[in-house]
Amino acid sequence: MTDQIIELSNVYDDVDNAELNTTIRASNLGIVAAFEGFEECAGGTSEVVLIENRNGVPHIVIWADRDQQDPTHIISLKDARESKDDA
Repeated sequence: MTDQIIELSNVYDDVDNAELNTTIRASNLGIVAAFEGFEECAGGTSEVVLIENRNGVPHIVIWADRDQQDPTHIISLKDARESKDDA
């Protein structure tokens, strides 16, 4: 497993010094993102975003409520896949 720490810049100009320290971890199980100050959800994990492979389709899994053990959002990218007609 490889960790990479990234300081995300603020994409909006309305707040100075709003950088966000982010840890990205990649493994054969998926790619996770943990954000400094948004840690330790009810399930005991610090990751709040997970990208995983579900039967060949990427899914983005989000824990937006730290008091919930189960994810609050699961987004399938099935419809983002290029079809043969798009080529």
